[in-house]
Amino acid sequence: MNQNPRSGQRHRLLLSFVVFVALLAVVAFVSRQLINRKGKFLLSVIESNSAAAEQSGEVLLLLHQAEQAFQSAVLSHQPKQLTDYKVSLETAFLKIDSIRRRDADTSFILDKQERTGMRELYRQKLLLSNEIFALKKSFDSVLTVATILTGGATQAGLIDSVAKVSRQRTAAELQKEDTVHIAETVVTEKKGFFKKLKAAFSSGQDTLRSGGGAIINKQTEKNYRDSINRTVLLAADASFQQLLKTLSIRQRMLLNSQGNLFAANREIMGHLKQLVTRLQSYENSLSGNIRKIALNEYRSTRVLLNNMAAISLLLVFLFAMLLVFYIRKIKAADRQLQHEYELATTLAQQKTDLLATMSHEIRNPLNSIIGFLQELKKSGLSPQQSEMLSSVQLSSDMLLGTVTNALDMSKLESGKFQLQTEQFNAYNTIRQTAESMRITAHQKKLLLNYHFTGDKELNITGDGFRLKQILINLLSNAIKYTNEGSITIKAGTRQQHDKVFLEISIIDTGVGIAKAQQALLFTKYYQASSSKGTTGTGLGLYICYNLIQAQQGTIKVESEPGQGTHISFAIPYTPVAKPTSPKQNIQLHVDISVFSGKRILVADDNELNLRLLRVMMQHWEVTLLLVKNGREAMQLLEKERVDLVLTDMDMAEMNGSELLAAIRTSAYAALPVVLSTAYHYTAAEEAELYGAGFTGIIIKPYNESLLAQKLFAALQMTERPKGIKTSGE
Repeated sequence: MNQNPRSGQRHRLLLSFVVFVALLAVVAFVSRQLINRKGKFLLSVIESNSAAAEQSGEVLLLLHQAEQAFQSAVLSHQPKQLTDYKVSLETAFLKIDSIRRRDADTSFILDKQERTGMRELYRQKLLLSNEIFALKKSFDSVLTVATILTGGATQAGLIDSVAKVSRQRTAAELQKEDTVHIAETVVTEKKGFFKKLKAAFSSGQDTLRSGGGAIINKQTEKNYRDSINRTVLLAADASFQQLLKTLSIRQRMLLNSQGNLFAANREIMGHLKQLVTRLQSYENSLSGNIRKIALNEYRSTRVLLNNMAAISLLLVFLFAMLLVFYIRKIKAADRQLQHEYELATTLAQQKTDLLATMSHEIRNPLNSIIGFLQELKKSGLSPQQSEMLSSVQLSSDMLLGTVTNALDMSKLESGKFQLQTEQFNAYNTIRQTAESMRITAHQKKLLLNYHFTGDKELNITGDGFRLKQILINLLSNAIKYTNEGSITIKAGTRQQHDKVFLEISIIDTGVGIAKAQQALLFTKYYQASSSKGTTGTGLGLYICYNLIQAQQGTIKVESEPGQGTHISFAIPYTPVAKPTSPKQNIQLHVDISVFSGKRILVADDNELNLRLLRVMMQHWEVTLLLVKNGREAMQLLEKERVDLVLTDMDMAEMNGSELLAAIRTSAYAALPVVLSTAYHYTAAEEAELYGAGFTGIIIKPYNESLLAQKLFAALQMTERPKGIKTSGE
């Protein structure tokens, strides 16, 4: 069958979906990056504008703080405040430089000449500030001296000087001219400094005398006083002139420095005003530019989003078209796949039906042949005839095994394979299977040995028929690929929890199997290279492997080329409690005399099966009534007395189930009905058949001993129904 086209369509659809998602992811990522880049640029422009406005305000505030610090320094003469003034001024100009450097690409930047002028004004302002500070300090010092001179201490000093000169002059004059008489009482009026000077240098009388006193020469005294007056006035005038001169100089210098400082301040403020004006103009222009930029960015972003949306819609449309295309192709592939599936199902069903038909059509004659061979063995044959008969029987068994394997494989593949559940004795099953294969081994002059360790009386629950099938397939392979030596069967039981593991090993001295081939040994239709020249379908080990796996068992192979093969497997079974009374034991042998005089109706559409039953029961002293379908059986029941009915399942006109239903609804409802079939039913199917009314089930090919047991058990389960017609009635 061709490769599934639907799988390829799905892969292409999945690939298309991945590509579509990748393209959408790329578009989304690119859009996000572009939008983020535009947003960052716009934010940086806005932040720079706000930063410039903030820093211009900071510059003005720093200049104002610097002026306040300078005024405080001039008034208090404290160097720290002057230092604060310089720091504030330096910080303000640094701010101006930082604005200039940051906005070097803007329109309001100062040119080189303006920057040089600003720095020169800054330097001049610092120099003038220092000069004003020094002059103000000097001027204040002069004022302090003047204050001291106009104070009481200076007045006392001048008076002491005048008095000293007066005393010296008086002593000299008195010795030459006059004698001074001290007055009895002198009243002196308290005067100020300048009044005292006036009185000293005036010609008026400033001393009152009471009584008499010395008489001083008035002309001499006047001259003396004039001399003193001139001396003191000259000294005072010189001092005041010098002080006034110093104050005038300091005042002129202070006024000049203040004028220069004011001029520098005006120029600085003018430059700052221009700078602020430019900055405001720049800010206004920048605000307009920001609005334009924001509008342009918004428009470009909108265009970008629209383009991306259009691209995304286009991609979605293309993907939708591609999806529709692939869906249509997938639907077509589904229709083709459904057609091929139906065809494959039909072919598989036809193969299954063919195998079932072949199995039925081949196994029935084979079962009859095997049955006839068993009966032929009971006749007197020569040794040569017995050997020939054994060969024919072996060939029949091999052919039957091949047909059974083919049918089982068909059931395994179709899922219709089911296991049966029955009670059986493990030791007896292994022993019987080994004994049945001993003849085949003997024909190749091989020794077949078997050993069992464990409880030989142990009964277990499972599928005993499949256990026999596994053993027969493995022993057949061992015999087939062993030319000389022996084949050994080692079996035993192992209790594990509530299960009994039946462990079986089959060891041969054959050609062996290479390691590379052992992995393929249990595959369908595979035959090892060492099996060349041998016949077989290659299904035996495949069937064994699947049967063991279906029973939760394990199987393994150990082999070396030329060293033989060791195959071992283990299957878990449920142990059965040993019977407590002899009545529960299975009766292995039945005395055929119990069937004497019985009338048995057999319905089977295979003539060979009817002949085989006639041969098997010819010494049972029973009366056989043979028909080919259920309708003939019902007609015969109306005429003849019957003790038991043995019917096949698949028959024309009326099959076994229909015959059973007709009997159970007639006057012969209590008649025992035993089903004979070549099909191995599961436990559930057997329960369903027993529930439908079958008294017993016999699996073909017929075995005389087993047939006698089943028929005897059926007769024991029911009594002869009353009112059954007989041929004589």
